[in-house]
Amino acid sequence: MPHASLPLSRNGSGPQARSGPGLPALIRRYPAAAPVDLLPDIHRLHAEHIAAEQEAAGPDAAEAALGASLASDLVARTYLDLGDPRAAVAQADAALIYADRAGAHGARIRQRALQSLAAYWAGWPHEALRYARLGGISEHAAGTGLAMLKAVEARSHALLGDGMAASDALRAADAAATTDPDELDALGGLLHFDEARRAYFEAETRVHIAGGARTAAECALTAIRLFRDADAANRAELLPDPTDPADPPAPAADAPMSPEAAAATAVLALAHARRESLDGVRAALDELLALEPVRRTLPVVLSAARVHAELRRPAWIRDPRVRDMQELIETFCQVPAGSAAAG
Repeated sequence: MPHASLPLSRNGSGPQARSGPGLPALIRRYPAAAPVDLLPDIHRLHAEHIAAEQEAAGPDAAEAALGASLASDLVARTYLDLGDPRAAVAQADAALIYADRAGAHGARIRQRALQSLAAYWAGWPHEALRYARLGGISEHAAGTGLAMLKAVEARSHALLGDGMAASDALRAADAAATTDPDELDALGGLLHFDEARRAYFEAETRVHIAGGARTAAECALTAIRLFRDADAANRAELLPDPTDPADPPAPAADAPMSPEAAAATAVLALAHARRESLDGVRAALDELLALEPVRRTLPVVLSAARVHAELRRPAWIRDPRVRDMQELIETFCQVPAGSAAAG
């Protein structure tokens, strides 16, 4: 089977966008953006790349299939972030089929990681582990896709209460992160499982392991700092391309917290709750609850709901500070990002 090379450069052989940014730009911008703001361009690019894949033949077929796979990956992520993890799993399955056609091992592993991630947020940790094991079968693993796969596996083990298996998976994720990057890592954005995401996933894992709240808080703080640094760097890098009139301007310098940084902040609040630090919970919530509704992705809302649940302790039942925080979380969760898409 031929192996795909990237058809995704601004002047590459992939389908030319009729208007708006191309696939590489959306892959880079998605993590810091409000998903609903990118939906029109994501659906446009998905249609263009699927059509190109259907029409491609000969030496262009593998490249077109890789483009279709990555465009389908973006659609799957919007399904997940906007509150439909079941649809995200199905769309990631379509992306996996295109990755197989392209002979793209890195894309194949990333699609399994995405399926596992969607199952995790759907509340199906055993299903998440099944997808992770399917992705780990590949003998051609390279790049940071495998690190993401192992990190999602770690979170699922932790949610099921298996701290030993979770710790083993975290060590495997760290080891995988040291492998040589692949061509998809070069695109950055969603496709690169960087240090910030590794810290966030570790925090999400440690907070569910007995005795792990302190380490979880430390990892969450690291993740928040790194996400903020990355957001600032991305804003500097994503200036309009003077050769591409369709490329929109970068976000303003005072762009709001990214959904990933917000999810890490919710984990920080949960870690403080498990350490019985109500002041720490409130400080983290003050940061989190200011997040605008269009950025309240499913992982953010579910992570905030876990804080609400952790605050339901008998010793705190009549504490007015706890009641106030719970009411604020309830109000926050009533307006998720998916409601903006539906509207």
